Parts: sequence; C-alpha cells; structure tokens
Amino acid sequence: MAGWLSRVALAGFAPRAVPSASPLQAASRDPTPQRSKAVTTNTEASAAAKNKPVISETPPPPYWVVVFTTVRTPTDPEGYAAASVEMWQLVREQPGYLAMDSVYGADGKGIIVAYFTNEEAMREWGANAKHRAVQKMGREKWFETYRIRIGKIERDNAFP
Repeated sequence: MAGWLSRVALAGFAPRAVPSASPLQAASRDPTPQRSKAVTTNTEASAAAKNKPVISETPPPPYWVVVFTTVRTPTDPEGYAAASVEMWQLVREQPGYLAMDSVYGADGKGIIVAYFTNEEAMREWGANAKHRAVQKMGREKWFETYRIRIGKIERDNAFP
C-alpha cells in the first residue's frame, strides 16, 4: 500500500505521523480503562520529524481490536478528510481507547486498526452518536464497500 498513516490524521492522505494517546502507563501496566490523553513519545516525535511511519504502542494483552477495511469512492474527499480527523479526535476521548494504526493506498483501499482495553469500550465507541452519524455518511457517499472485523488480541510480538 502506498503511504503509511501511523494514526488517523487524513488530511490529503499524505503519510504523516500523528501523536497517539497511550492511556496505560508503561511502568504500571495498569489494565484499568482510562481516558486517553495526547502523548507524544520520543519514538513518535523522532519518526514524525523524519516523516517515518510508527507502529502504535499497546499494553500487554489481552485487549480488543477493530479492523475497518474500506474502499473509498471519489466523492467528497475534503468532507471525508474532515470527518476522519474529527473522529480521530473524538475516539481519543473515548474511555478505553488505546491507539490506532492506519494505511491508505492510492487505489482507495484503506485499513484502520483501532485498539481498545475491553469489549465494552469498543461497543461504546461504535454506539457514539457522532460516530454513528459519520458512519451513515460513509455508507451514503464515502465508501464503495467496507468490512468491520472485531477480535481479542491474546498475543503481541514486536521487533526490535
């Protein structure tokens, strides 16, 4: 896929690192859902300065994931970009939200992976009224097709 977006900040679909929230303190490894706060790690800041992609930090499993795979229409790219930024800002305030990774191709295919502390937090995000309104607009004009997959992460390996 052409162009990594390390977080959902979709202005123009240009590769760009956006600081993510990490509600769990690495030292405590406290699995209690907390409200996210914007935090930029040294790794993220360094990657953003070099225009390099980064992979979201998540706590040790278990946690939940929503994988949203889309094929965009050419309709209203500015409206879609604005709604995407608004949703990214809104989800960061969702209790239980952990992080997000996304990629977009020049062919219109996109994959957004959102991480949540538990199934309840994930369901609450799906039921958020503003999110529901944007979902409706997506079905009406922005997406040719999409698929949502949900799962529980039991294992997480990283390199290096």
